[in-house]
Amino acid sequence: MLFVQPVNAGYIPSFIAVGTIAASTGADVIIFLPVGWEPDDIFLVIGVVRDQDDTVTISGFTAMPGTPFDRGSTSRYWVFWRRAIFEDSLDGFFVFDKSTATGDTYAQIAVYRGAELTGSPWNLVGSTATGTSDPAVCTAITTTISDTLIIAVLAGEDNNNAAITTTGTYPINYVEHYAASATGSDGMTSFSEMTKAASGSTGSVLVNFNVGNPVGWGCQVLALSGEQSFPSLMDLTAEAAGANCANAGIRVRVGLDNGDGGGTALDGILQTGEVDQTQYVCNGTNGTDGMAGTNGTNGTNGTNGTDASIVWVIFVIAASMSISIIAWAFTTKRD
Repeated sequence: MLFVQPVNAGYIPSFIAVGTIAASTGADVIIFLPVGWEPDDIFLVIGVVRDQDDTVTISGFTAMPGTPFDRGSTSRYWVFWRRAIFEDSLDGFFVFDKSTATGDTYAQIAVYRGAELTGSPWNLVGSTATGTSDPAVCTAITTTISDTLIIAVLAGEDNNNAAITTTGTYPINYVEHYAASATGSDGMTSFSEMTKAASGSTGSVLVNFNVGNPVGWGCQVLALSGEQSFPSLMDLTAEAAGANCANAGIRVRVGLDNGDGGGTALDGILQTGEVDQTQYVCNGTNGTDGMAGTNGTNGTNGTNGTDASIVWVIFVIAASMSISIIAWAFTTKRD
């Protein structure tokens, strides 16, 4: 099993744009989409009405768990989300649709990109919080995966200040987007976000008002999950001679380790259901015999040997004479 370069890179969600604050003294408000959004982005809306008589819907949006939530007996808050589709460009706006026509109303939309493309993109949705203090204390959440975008959405029932500063334990600092309206008794909305590289608790998220806190506020902390990254796996096995390779070869299978087909994601094993493509690298056919080579050239003659030594000749002659003398002596003695 070989690991190769991932086919799809993972994404950490990021802020794209925020729309203008929409406001009325009681009627429905129109939330216009900001410039720069694309299909599959996440639309996030925070809204507040200065009474508790209303129910609110936004066509195509899902209310966050805990929505709506009330501050005492004075005001009511909503948080909605939606995954953008191409058809949203046809109108370019959404209606914050109230059931009554009473109560100062404020709403705003923000756009985030790089979130999970299917199902709910929210790793965690925190409990709602309301109050009148400065700073506003938004309930902490504990993320279960790394590289999430922590978003704190907050709205206020009037506008006594010009900006906010958002802090926490981890992330420590946030990027803030603040908007205010002078309609009715004034109102404000805000989004603050920062990437949390590791899983764990954010600690309480504090929204500080630079001049003075509104008479009341409501907030919620969310963790937006990025699009999952799955490594690509390659599996090489011998392929016997047959229909795929006449002279045998190697079967090459590739796919994402994403658990498709009932497999287990991110286990490092390319399972059958995870195979996206199969190719074969086949051995070629045997080539024809080559032509006979030419004869080699004759070798060179060896050198002549040297003459025997004269000493050896004398030794041979001497030896021969000795044998003759011995033979003569033996013959004479017998006579």
